Amino acid sequence: MGDLISRYMCCGIQYSPVEQHVGPEATKRNLKRMKDYFDYTYEQYSYCTDASCSEYSKQIKVVSYPEYAANGYPAGSMEEALKASEEVPGMITDEIGKWCKEFDTYIMYGMGSTVPEFPKTSFDTAIIQDDKGEVVLRYHKCNPWIPDEYWPSPYDLIDIGWDLEKYPYYPVAKTSIGNWGAMICNDGMTPEGGRQLAFNGAECIYHPELLMDPWVIPPLEYYELQNRWCSVTNMCYTLAPHSGWSPIQMPPYGMQGGSLISDFEGRLLCRCPLAGVESTMQTTIDIGAVRHYRMSMPTHNGLNSFKGGLFDYFKRDITFPKHPQIAEDPEWDMYKSRAVMREAMDTFWGDYYKDAVK
Repeated sequence: MGDLISRYMCCGIQYSPVEQHVGPEATKRNLKRMKDYFDYTYEQYSYCTDASCSEYSKQIKVVSYPEYAANGYPAGSMEEALKASEEVPGMITDEIGKWCKEFDTYIMYGMGSTVPEFPKTSFDTAIIQDDKGEVVLRYHKCNPWIPDEYWPSPYDLIDIGWDLEKYPYYPVAKTSIGNWGAMICNDGMTPEGGRQLAFNGAECIYHPELLMDPWVIPPLEYYELQNRWCSVTNMCYTLAPHSGWSPIQMPPYGMQGGSLISDFEGRLLCRCPLAGVESTMQTTIDIGAVRHYRMSMPTHNGLNSFKGGLFDYFKRDITFPKHPQIAEDPEWDMYKSRAVMREAMDTFWGDYYKDAVK
């Protein structure tokens, strides 16, 4: 692992996989575009390389991409998603690992992946590869965007063989650039994912997203709200690269960008344009600063002041049910997922309001 690199440059790429379909050839084209943007970003922010520069200013140690950057967004059925999904390690990680080693940089990105234990299903996955090209973190999305995302959560499969030792729900990689965890897009719509990562040791959370219109732009602004508040309540950096495209590029979805990085007090350190465009961003991550803040700030210390015994809401019997059938149904799609959500909503809200005044 080596010594801690306390201060370094962190970059995000507001990247759009512009392919109209998914599959091995589309993945290869996406990887080519990702590498082009990597090269542009590295050149743009490598301001100086001689000995007169301060050490951290010439160290680009993180380059990041949005959700599903490598193989595109599989809007269809499980059968379509599997056309693009890759095992880890595999072709995608091998290729990106070369960039990591060449540029001595960690690279973070989203992809669709498969696991040998469940070969008939695809998972929305976040990957972190270190400066040696090794995969140091692999996270499978725990809260897919139901109803329109049809792939399973690991939670759906826990009763039929999901291995938490091999694939934990919320892993954290303790690396030479600090302790990094990941969550993906809709994970940010509930507070528990970020909180679990923080309690698992994360100082920085990589949060790649594909959040559709209109939830990024005013007056809703879910994107900025969820990421900055995650930083505040968990006293962590949040790295949130998003995509930017117009609906005509990937009908019917449009995305309004706004990629951002926020610090451990929720400050907006940098962001990309709030528009359907590709762009880049950069800032300095200071691991020493977040550690000092956590251990010295007596107020607003949302981690050490957490009183877990106060809460039991997650123990209710009507929490969202598991759906292990996804793992064996190649025709599972958003329409089946919508039916599941409708049933769950009727059950939850029927119970919730059963004793309310009518």
